[in-house]
Amino acid sequence: MSGLQPVSGCGVQCDVPLSALLRLSRYLLVLAGFISGSCLLCTAAAAQDVGISVPRPFPVPVAGYEISRLEVSAVVRQQSAKVRVSSVLKNPGLQAIEASFLFPLPDDAVVGSLTLLVEGKELTGAVLEAKEARRIYEATVRRQRDPALLEYVGRRLLRSSVFPIPAGAERTVEFEYVVLPVPRGSLRELRLPLRSVRAAQSLGVTAAAPLNVQQLEVNVTIHSEQPLSTLYSPSHADVTISGGAEQKTVSLKQSSPGVPGDFVLMFSSGVQDGVPAVLSYRRNAAEPGYFMVLAAPADQQVRPVPGGRSIVLGVDRSGSMRGEKFLQAQQGIRRLLESLNADDHFDLVVYDSDVELFRNELQMATPENIQLALQWADALKPQGGTNISEGLAAALRLTSKGERPAWVLFLTDGLPTAGVTDEKQIAALASRENVGQARIFSLGVGYDVNSRLLDRLSAAHRGRTAYVPPGEQIDAAVAAIEAGIASPLLTDLQLRLIDAGGKEPDGITQMWPKKPTDLYRGEVFVYTGRYRDAGDVQVQLTGNRDGVPVTLTGNGQLTAQSSDSALSFVERLWAGRRIAELTAQMDQNGESEELLTELLELSKKHGILTPWTSFLADERQSLDAVTALPALRGAVREQAKRVSGAAAVHSRSSLQRLAASAGALPAEKSEADNADLNALFGDNAVARPALGGAGMRSGAGGLFPVPGRASAVANTDAVGQVTPAVRGPRVVGNRAFFWKEGCWMEVDLQPADRNSAQRVELFSDQYFALSEQEADAGQCLAAFGEQPVLIRLGQVVYLIESAGGAPGR
Repeated sequence: MSGLQPVSGCGVQCDVPLSALLRLSRYLLVLAGFISGSCLLCTAAAAQDVGISVPRPFPVPVAGYEISRLEVSAVVRQQSAKVRVSSVLKNPGLQAIEASFLFPLPDDAVVGSLTLLVEGKELTGAVLEAKEARRIYEATVRRQRDPALLEYVGRRLLRSSVFPIPAGAERTVEFEYVVLPVPRGSLRELRLPLRSVRAAQSLGVTAAAPLNVQQLEVNVTIHSEQPLSTLYSPSHADVTISGGAEQKTVSLKQSSPGVPGDFVLMFSSGVQDGVPAVLSYRRNAAEPGYFMVLAAPADQQVRPVPGGRSIVLGVDRSGSMRGEKFLQAQQGIRRLLESLNADDHFDLVVYDSDVELFRNELQMATPENIQLALQWADALKPQGGTNISEGLAAALRLTSKGERPAWVLFLTDGLPTAGVTDEKQIAALASRENVGQARIFSLGVGYDVNSRLLDRLSAAHRGRTAYVPPGEQIDAAVAAIEAGIASPLLTDLQLRLIDAGGKEPDGITQMWPKKPTDLYRGEVFVYTGRYRDAGDVQVQLTGNRDGVPVTLTGNGQLTAQSSDSALSFVERLWAGRRIAELTAQMDQNGESEELLTELLELSKKHGILTPWTSFLADERQSLDAVTALPALRGAVREQAKRVSGAAAVHSRSSLQRLAASAGALPAEKSEADNADLNALFGDNAVARPALGGAGMRSGAGGLFPVPGRASAVANTDAVGQVTPAVRGPRVVGNRAFFWKEGCWMEVDLQPADRNSAQRVELFSDQYFALSEQEADAGQCLAAFGEQPVLIRLGQVVYLIESAGGAPGR
């Protein structure tokens, strides 16, 4: 009979339903666990009577559920956003569980129209106000000894009634709410919580914890009666934007993001397309503040540059390009030529020990000329050395007349071996020859390139540097660059601030970018700086659009003092760019005491480490300038010696991403990525950059630590010996913490402060009272689990640790 199984082995054979067998086996397992646990308790009691120490058994983990897919969609109309959350909950265990879904809501969410569905059936739900939600959070933290939930304190909580999830099955929970975007200067901020909390019951025991997400998708569609000029996410770098001038969709897709943080989107609309927006942050009124200006045209349509462009592709055909690399380079040439517009002009330059041109002057991009160029390129064969200086000079001479906007795409896979080989002399040669003011986009293939030279060329000539790691496609990298420069939205951008008196405000310093810049399709113009005088300002952004001068004007305010840390990312963004600027200066021109001191202080204060400053994460390294400055000086000199190789390429490409960053935080890397980067960087693994392919879009890379997280990385030294794990800094709100002497220490504290600190036991009443003492206190305590923390709250320094002072490693 189907579904029945013969039972034998005891002299009797009968048919028993398989489901009954499974239920019986579960009962037997529970009974066996109960009996074995009772025996252990009896044995332990007897052993204690005779003075024998018996280890306690570990508690059996309670089965819970996970989110296999989380979809959040929001539609913004006028002043409100309607948000729909869909979570697919999966029970990976072997037994059914009773689940209750907990979800933190935005502070100002309107939930009167709340709809809660499980598998299409309406379920009762309750919105718990902040006071009742806090009671649940604290009770769960005490019971589970997991401080992570303290981050939600102060938020209201959506709680569903109990529903079953069978073993191995999935259930979909859906609900909707309405939230009002919060004004932030001339922008509006939409914040969408993404962290769900599991509350599952099994065998009468309740477990609660933040839920891991396997697949995450967020879509925000904004409808506006006026052009949408700026869309910017300070929380996620990897968003995509689509749509027209008055309706845009911002999308985020991630696989295995872990426990995701809030998704934050800032946007603005105005009658004038591309109106600049101003954000400012000032933690301390006695110190200069930080500001950023954002702008992006609402019209992102691809259209040819009026009058056409001048495009020159310089390709390395030295002997090291033989085989698959040169075949891909030829395919890149094909993709570039086939993408040209009818008004464009082009030429091809190939170089080995010598230089050869397709034609001696730029050619119209007619079908006939493109076909001839393809035939010429297909016949090329790699040979000889690498004469970068003459190849680059020949490409720049072709654009010297300056008749059209010009771009030079320069591809190489090696170090200069012929002609001028000194990188400073090559850079000086490029400056002399570039009378047509062409943008230079450098493309490094593999790890044997002079990364410092390529970065120097791109930075000096308003271009970008992209790197193609071994195994990735050269032709795809060329196509990505061409797609970016096919339709520049605004060129020669410069910013001017004007105060209420009609003049430039005093005290505006340390601005970036320092030179006129270009904005390409899909990018946001981000300008950062510091200010001294607070007050209203007008922003004037001047440049060229479709060859016509334009001025974009916006209004904003430089705040006297910020009331909260909501815009603290403005300070952090400025710091990251300043760190990149200081590091690049010393990398190219040598160190100085002033630059070293500023770099050290910024890196510590903001917890931003690069391969130049990664030594600060070593627990044995003091953060005191007396010992840290000599170490930094040595690191800068050591990095300066590395111009080629995998470590050099990744270090400088990560620095470039930091300089161009919009400040968003990356997702954590997979274990496979970590293993590859550990082998690549060795002791610098804590500052490892993200391994990405070539492309135009610049994110934050791996240099901004994920808030509240840091992985302990076991490194390998020069002789292959495993060294102790190194923990990168953690940044929580606007506080940075380093792991020193067995605890997480706020950066402005010293080891001596630990001796005089007021001790607070983890999960005590005082511990929970501290979580309310300052706005970010609960967030800080939630970030470190049961590990010891040395933190200043108000005027008092506290050491928070578990009973007995366990190190929490």
